Amino acid sequence: KNSDGSIIGVLSMVQDITAQHTAEEQLKTSEEKYHSVIEAMPEAIISVDSSKTIVAWNKAAVAMFGFEKDEAIGNNITLIMPEGFREKHNAGFGAATKNHKLSELAEGVFEREGKRKNGNVFPIEMTLCHWQIEDELYFSANIRDITLRKEHELEILKLSQVVKQSRVSVIITDLESNMEYVNPFFTEITGYTKKEAIGQNPRILSSGEQTKEFYKKMYDRISKGKVWNGEFH
Repeated sequence: KNSDGSIIGVLSMVQDITAQHTAEEQLKTSEEKYHSVIEAMPEAIISVDSSKTIVAWNKAAVAMFGFEKDEAIGNNITLIMPEGFREKHNAGFGAATKNHKLSELAEGVFEREGKRKNGNVFPIEMTLCHWQIEDELYFSANIRDITLRKEHELEILKLSQVVKQSRVSVIITDLESNMEYVNPFFTEITGYTKKEAIGQNPRILSSGEQTKEFYKKMYDRISKGKVWNGEFH
């Protein structure tokens, strides 16, 4: 303005923000890719902040635990923990936030129990990691439902107990007909210890009374991975 207040000119400043805009767009694209990957993961991915508040909850977590994303986010992580595990968790979490690192017990892959929305408790396998943004500490867990695996392990355990307690001699061989397992009744009736039998061919049980055809049929079935039933003399 001049002395009488009339505008005689305009001063303007222009800043090129192309680089800033490009960086913001790249960051947005990167975040979208990250969230797409997390949502597509078959494992439940759950993140919490230092106050144990859930801040991330993917589709697999919805399917596994039954809570929708808006039901889980903002809640305490104990939402999906059985009562009996919460005290131990609180102690471990407190130490982790204080020391800014996970305890040795929380490193690697380990098993725990989770609780679904309907109250059912089920076995899970999980891995943990942590990271920090400015002064805020975060923890994430990759969680797998191992219910089927535990059921299979239980069936195998039951079967092994049946075989061990059977009053019938049971032998397991490889495809070369060498013994890999013998049950206690085998050692009882043959006199061979387990250590003596493992690695041997069942022909060590031969008394010479069986024909060559008898052994040929037995080995033919064993070499094809089939079950053989019969009697030795």
